[in-house]
Formats: sequence, structure tokens, C-alpha cells
Amino acid sequence: MKAARQSWQPVQNENTNGQLRQYFPKGNDFRKLKVEEVQAAVVELNQRPRKQYQFKSPHELFEPKTRAFQNGIHQSVRQQFRVTA
Repeated sequence: MKAARQSWQPVQNENTNGQLRQYFPKGNDFRKLKVEEVQAAVVELNQRPRKQYQFKSPHELFEPKTRAFQNGIHQSVRQQFRVTA
């Protein structure tokens, strides 16, 4: 069963589309884009502060969690193989 849409979702989708259009104008042939161009846009968008996140960027919010997750994986691998750091 599909989850019901929240009232803010269409607005957020339109906002995201507008942000993407700043980097990739309408009519752009995405087959001709270089991976580096897409990656640069992703980095810039992820570092842009958002009102919904109390003016923090997605990068600011998720980078510490990603690092903690990665450290947890490294810890579990060390424990699994009894590797000491």
C-alpha cells in the first residue's frame, strides 16, 4: 500500500525542481552531461542551507550520521575479525 501524500510534498518537489533547473535548464540533454557536472551540482545543493532544517544544510545534518555509521561498520568489522586498532 502506498503511503498517503503529505500536504508539503508537492511544494517541496516543485522547489527541488526549481533548484535543479538552476544547474540544468529546461531542454537540457541529460545524455550529454558529464558525471563531474552532476556531482558538482549535487555537492552545491547538499551544502545549501534549508529553512526546513533550521537553516542547516543537508550535508551538515547527515555527514556526522554518515561518519558515525561508517565508524560503526569499522568497529563491527574489527570486532568480527578481532583486529585491534
